[in-house]
Amino acid sequence: MFSADKKLVTISGGTLISDVTAAASQNDVLVTTGTCDCVGLLGALLGGGIGHLTGERGLGVDNVVSMNVVLADGTAETVTAKSPDLYWALRGAAPNFGIVTSAVLRAYPTDSSNPSTAWAGALIFTAEQLDRVLSAIAELTLTSHMALTMTWVLGNNSTPTIIVSVFYHGAEEAGRDAFASLLAIGPVSDGTAITPYKEWNAGSTNACIKGGRKPTWGVSMSRLDPASWLAVYDIWRELVQQPGAERSSVLLNVYPMDKARESPVSSSAYPFRDTVTHFASLTALYTDPTFDDIASSYGTKARAIWRKQDGLAHDST
Repeated sequence: MFSADKKLVTISGGTLISDVTAAASQNDVLVTTGTCDCVGLLGALLGGGIGHLTGERGLGVDNVVSMNVVLADGTAETVTAKSPDLYWALRGAAPNFGIVTSAVLRAYPTDSSNPSTAWAGALIFTAEQLDRVLSAIAELTLTSHMALTMTWVLGNNSTPTIIVSVFYHGAEEAGRDAFASLLAIGPVSDGTAITPYKEWNAGSTNACIKGGRKPTWGVSMSRLDPASWLAVYDIWRELVQQPGAERSSVLLNVYPMDKARESPVSSSAYPFRDTVTHFASLTALYTDPTFDDIASSYGTKARAIWRKQDGLAHDST
């Protein structure tokens, strides 16, 4: 439900990100969400909340105005900045302190400076181009209008496929200029286009397929080290050659964090806003429970390699 001026939205627990983007589109507003449509918005947001609008609007927790929460003793409370302890704790560590049944978030009416469209889509590269892709991403400086996702999957004929999904909240010409270093590599396919807000998360479709076992090993980093990523690529290639694990994948999300860093670390329970920009994960996808230990060995090795070159003083996962 949106306020009369469309600058606030009330979202109930259990509401999916796809529900929010559809309703926001109908009301000509943008709301900060995660990038996977089948995820509940409040769960993703209250853990920190990163997505396409992070560069312009900050973290999801930075956009929370109030929350209705049921506490451990069964009492219900509306939490705002006037309740500093709970307001701090729930924004970043909510499951540890209560059940958030609804929240009021900031919403951003669309206009010429805040358009309802973005230039976005998938650039497809081959495995032979991976080293150049990694170098380009490592050297890329994302401005507030940008975001980037890289995914490794097996494509047709079990061919390793590098998918780089680029996002620019603005015009196509400006977006192509911003991602010129990646385009110059020569993707084998360019699926970018001017895309409406409710379709910004279209690339999450495969991640939303239900079923199977999907343990995931995640790492937050301050940089991308190409050599360590090539080492992880070798681990992933070995994993997807295991019978039943062919749909395993690697994911990297990169977001500009300058807007998020306008708020101090002490402003919420989310602890990594001043250090991380890259969010990586390896997901082993299979059905046989006897494969659990083998999957864990691959995920653990990948995470250890990433952490050695994450550019951080402490693990930030």
